[in-house]
Amino acid sequence: MKYSLSDLSQKIMQEPRPVLLLDTCVLLDLVRTCSREGADVNTIFAAQSFLNQNSVWMIISEIVQSELLENIETVYTEVEKHLKKLDKNLVQFQNTLSKLPASGTFNYTRKPSEYGLHNELKLLSEQLQQQALVIDLDNECAGRAMGRVVQNIAPSALGKDESKDCTIYEHYLELCRQLRVASFSKDIVFSSSNKSDFGEPNKLRQPIDTELSSLNVKFVNNLSWASSILTTT
Repeated sequence: MKYSLSDLSQKIMQEPRPVLLLDTCVLLDLVRTCSREGADVNTIFAAQSFLNQNSVWMIISEIVQSELLENIETVYTEVEKHLKKLDKNLVQFQNTLSKLPASGTFNYTRKPSEYGLHNELKLLSEQLQQQALVIDLDNECAGRAMGRVVQNIAPSALGKDESKDCTIYEHYLELCRQLRVASFSKDIVFSSSNKSDFGEPNKLRQPIDTELSSLNVKFVNNLSWASSILTTT
C-alpha cells in the first residue's frame, strides 16, 4: 500500500518508532553479499532482524520500489554467474592440487552455487521491500527534485542527470521535515551505498550534509550499520 507523505507522517506519529529510509542500492547490495569482495556479511543478520522485529518503520519511495523490481533479476543473474564461475575454479583447483599431493588435500561436498545462497538473498531483499511502507509520488517533491537536476545540486551533478536519485531524496527529506515539525524525536537513518551521488558517511556531498544534519538524520552506507543504530534505541 502506498501512502501520501502526510498520511505516512501521521501513521508514524500515531506509533512512534525509529525510521529507516532505504535506497535501492542497499536492497540490491544484499543480493550481492555472497559475490562482492569485502561485502559485510553481517548485513544478512541486520536484514533478518528488521524483518523479525516490529520496532522500526522501514520506508521506501515509489521509485525505490520500481527500481528494485526492474533490477533485481539482473543482479541475481550476475551473482549466479559469479557462483558458477567459482564452481569451475574450485574444481580446477582441486584437480590441480590432486597432481601435487605433497601440497596437501582439498575437499568439498557441494559446489558454491548448489547452496542456493543467491536465492535466499534475493528473497530476503524482496521481503524487505514488501514489508516497507511506500511513499506515493508527490508532485511538489518531484518539482524540487527537477530543480536540483537543473541546478546540478547533489545528488545530481554537472553531466549527470540523477533525476531518480533526486526524487527519492526529496521525498525522504520532506517526510523527515514533517516528522520533525510534529516533534518526532526517534532516530531517523537514511541508508545508501551510492557514494558517487551522496558521498561517504563521513564526507557527504553538500548540501546533503547540511540538509540531513539540520533534520538530525543519520546517513549510513549499509544495513548492518543502520541496525546498530536503530535496534539499540
